[in-house]
Amino acid sequence: MSCDGTSVNTGVKGGIIRNMELILNRPLQWFLCQLHANELPLRHLFAHVDGTTTGPRSFTDEIGKSLAGCEKLPAISFTTIECTLYEVTNKKDLSTDQLYLMEICVAINYGHCRESLSKRNPGKVYHSSGPQPRTQFTGSM
Repeated sequence: MSCDGTSVNTGVKGGIIRNMELILNRPLQWFLCQLHANELPLRHLFAHVDGTTTGPRSFTDEIGKSLAGCEKLPAISFTTIECTLYEVTNKKDLSTDQLYLMEICVAINYGHCRESLSKRNPGKVYHSSGPQPRTQFTGSM
């Protein structure tokens, strides 16, 4: 069984894979994508600092609430953080979130954020998927 590693798929009591095992009356080989697992430490840190969420698209405290409409905030001066950025040979291979995060990293590396990048709407926050809260938080810095 191949799927995303989210709890709806992998839950030991109510997950899709476990239910398939019960229906088939045999164990299945689980091939799980762990791409979203790297988000969990940041998500837990964010919840600790800013409070829990009230739903799949909402935050309870000031930092999270300020992410809504962050593209309307003016870009501010910031100190360059020099780092080694790896060459991306084909940007078409990147998802919208990955491309946005890469452009934010380039801006931080060079110490200047283009106005078009600062005004770009990173999209809605969905706590159950994707790196959007992370990219919105980084993009609003």
